[in-house]
Amino acid sequence: LRDLYMLSDRVRGPEGYILAYDHAWRIGMAIADNGNNYYLRARAAGIEAAKIIREGYDKKELALTKKQLSVLDKISVELEALPDDEDKFYDYCVKKYSEEVPNFNPKSYGF
Repeated sequence: LRDLYMLSDRVRGPEGYILAYDHAWRIGMAIADNGNNYYLRARAAGIEAAKIIREGYDKKELALTKKQLSVLDKISVELEALPDDEDKFYDYCVKKYSEEVPNFNPKSYGF
């Protein structure tokens, strides 16, 4: 019964598609391949998830609205553009959020 639910839910939307066993395994492998660095693991998981959703759309296994497709394209570009170095990511975030968020203080987040 569990497998039947997975098979029927995987094509209902991006969430179910990502949680399908084969796709969750691919994301898990992307995480495991990046050692103990939480940043690199999260980045790899996001990139792999975006690739999986795009593949599903391209193979016509997954229907996406124009808005979902637009957001997927934007997210894919942004994820791929993230630096491979955690310190560079930190510097990028501090600069970005200092400009965009009033009263942003990295110390509030333990940095």
